[in-house]
Amino acid sequence: MPLKSFIEVSPESHFPLENLPFGIFQPKGGDARIGVAIGDLIVDLSILEGLGHFQSSEFQNQKVFRTDSLNLFLSLGRPAWRKTPTRRASAAAKASPR
Repeated sequence: MPLKSFIEVSPESHFPLENLPFGIFQPKGGDARIGVAIGDLIVDLSILEGLGHFQSSEFQNQKVFRTDSLNLFLSLGRPAWRKTPTRRASAAAKASPR
């Protein structure tokens, strides 16, 4: 059964809540940076990073999402990957108002 969320995601989408891929995006007039696709939307991880969501030891006090490459983030390994919102977003989606 697909997860439910307040974000509308087409059943044909390649990016449902069960599959939240990391990627590089560039907003109009902005710098390229790392985000996560959810349906037709992108969660800008650099904004979450700026709000302090990635201050755990797994991130080694580094700013990894304000860059145009996944290399630094990927070099931190699985512990950091698991601290990202992709897993938490999936869990939170179950409790989202609909």
